[in-house]
Amino acid sequence: MIASWVPNVAPGDVLCTGTTNPDISGAFYAVDDYGGYGSWRHWTNTFYIWYDGVAEEYEISRVRGTLGSEYWTLGGPNPEGEYTAMGTNTGNATIAIVS
Repeated sequence: MIASWVPNVAPGDVLCTGTTNPDISGAFYAVDDYGGYGSWRHWTNTFYIWYDGVAEEYEISRVRGTLGSEYWTLGGPNPEGEYTAMGTNTGNATIAIVS
């Protein structure tokens, strides 16, 4: 069940679950591809999911292309799965694409 405060999602968008600090739960909306891979922006416009072609893994960070001090990482070219907290943030985030 999606919380009532989360804006509507459509196929191709993603949902994030988990207890994280900072809180990145809720909807991420599909935006333009980044480096030839899918990219999504959090509904609050504070975080992005993007593919790091050099590290060959998906990242969640405040700026596409930059990890910064608060980010999550998931190995491989598939954006779905459990992302590991890195840097100063805490808690793992699970991403699922809306079909």
